[in-house]
Amino acid sequence: MKRLNILILAAGKGSRFGEITKKKPKILIEFKGRMILEYQLEVYSQLKNKDMFIVGGYKIKTLKKILDKKKIKIIENKNFNTTNMYYSFLKANKLLSQKRDLLLVYGDIIFKKYLLNKLLKKKNPVAISVDKNYMTYWKKRMKNPMSDLETLKINKKNNVIEIGKKTRRKSDIQGQYIGLIKFNYKNFDLIKKMIKKFNRENLNYKKLYMTDFIQYLIENDVKVAASCHYGNWQEFDKPNDLKINNFNLNKK
Repeated sequence: MKRLNILILAAGKGSRFGEITKKKPKILIEFKGRMILEYQLEVYSQLKNKDMFIVGGYKIKTLKKILDKKKIKIIENKNFNTTNMYYSFLKANKLLSQKRDLLLVYGDIIFKKYLLNKLLKKKNPVAISVDKNYMTYWKKRMKNPMSDLETLKINKKNNVIEIGKKTRRKSDIQGQYIGLIKFNYKNFDLIKKMIKKFNRENLNYKKLYMTDFIQYLIENDVKVAASCHYGNWQEFDKPNDLKINNFNLNKK
């Protein structure tokens, strides 16, 4: 396999967890006896030709102590309190100048290996992992799933044509983006051009989400592939998420 850069976004405070994240960033929260980071690293261990980076911010000294032992390079987002995922992504813009595909991963998710393997096979300029069985999972997480879910529409060519908008119609939701994105290095020049244009047109870009940028790419005719699967992942956004098992952790 060709070389791959893995970028984990883990700068945020995770304030919804209250006391649980008082002394550590969310990626170091324990779930079933292991840190979220450890679950992710186990998945990446199958990849031989990789370099790993984490964008940290909140409690970065605590994170550094863990990462130094694991030889993972850390990139700091000093403005983590006033920025969002997209800005953390920009802090690692040097990775868009290397001839290596870039895997971007949210630091508050865990997932099975096959989800990653399927995503990495996509040839589009951009590809994202999409859970088609999202409603089963969201019903476990909250009483009113539609209050939290966002649009995701896919065309017949399996390309995403809309993402990240609020809706009350289930028909607008053909799956849910889980926080895994692959950028094809052959299209890095195009992506960098889109970044400059996006930042110029959005004065509040520092506070925007990755889904805002993905939607912008779609609107500017950049092909975004959907790598679809059914469950086998989970997100940690609130304390209640630590009580849910969305897949068998012991199976690959």
